[in-house]
Amino acid sequence: MSMLKFKKKLSKRFGVRIPIKGLRSYFRENWGAPAIICFMVLLMTAALFLAEGMEEIADAIAVCAYYFLVAGVVLQVVCHVKYNPRKENDRK
Repeated sequence: MSMLKFKKKLSKRFGVRIPIKGLRSYFRENWGAPAIICFMVLLMTAALFLAEGMEEIADAIAVCAYYFLVAGVVLQVVCHVKYNPRKENDRK
């Protein structure tokens, strides 16, 4: 099944439209967004493991999640510097 057919079936069945071009441009301008999304998913996963009493696994997942957060923030700062250069006249 091609991606186009899948998207058409998804939009017919659930009324969901995924703006692929919008997501591509967003991720192109916000390099850290995927890492920050991974951070959120991993942290929620760690919370689920912690709720089940698996503290060691939850701790390991949380540590990985925070590494993703650090990487995402660093990438966002680099992206901000690249796409929003400061002009000489803007200093106040």
